[in-house]
Amino acid sequence: MISRTLLNGSVNVWYRGRYLTVPLRSLSDWFLDPARIGAANYQVEESTFRRWMDCEHEHGVGNTFVTCSRDGCRQRRVLTFYDPTEMQNMERRATSEIWYCHHHRLAAWDASRSLGDGHMTLLKRIYRSPGCNRVQLEGDKRDTDFLASIGLLTSVAPTVGNRRTCSFHLTQQGMDVVDAQSGKQLVSEC
Repeated sequence: MISRTLLNGSVNVWYRGRYLTVPLRSLSDWFLDPARIGAANYQVEESTFRRWMDCEHEHGVGNTFVTCSRDGCRQRRVLTFYDPTEMQNMERRATSEIWYCHHHRLAAWDASRSLGDGHMTLLKRIYRSPGCNRVQLEGDKRDTDFLASIGLLTSVAPTVGNRRTCSFHLTQQGMDVVDAQSGKQLVSEC
């Protein structure tokens, strides 16, 4: 029974803000090189795990930044992650995401009818669920206000109940933007 426990058993080790399961047969390796076992636990490359260890802050939190897509702008938005897998996702987002700061989002819309990925996500959610409220939309007031100001969505206050809860609907222009974006994605997938 003892040999079976040593071969198949494991212990939970508190490491950088959370428990990792370490097989008993690898416990001595854990003390020599915790990054190898940590990487296996998160199912990432050891180099990725070591980068996460290097960039994390207090309590396992790390961050990276998305810069404004307007040429010459140095505004940045923080993307937070809590483990190496999330770090990889946030790094991917940071390199590919389109985002405009509050200084340039209107100019980008006026110049080229360009919206950031976050605004497009909100429009697609409203397209799929017309009449949703801000909580269901998972959107910020500043973003819905911006989309309403450029004529892509409308907000309707209820006639009864909580008057602070609005339901959002796309305008025809908003539907055209979502349809055009969906068409672009279908072409790029071919």
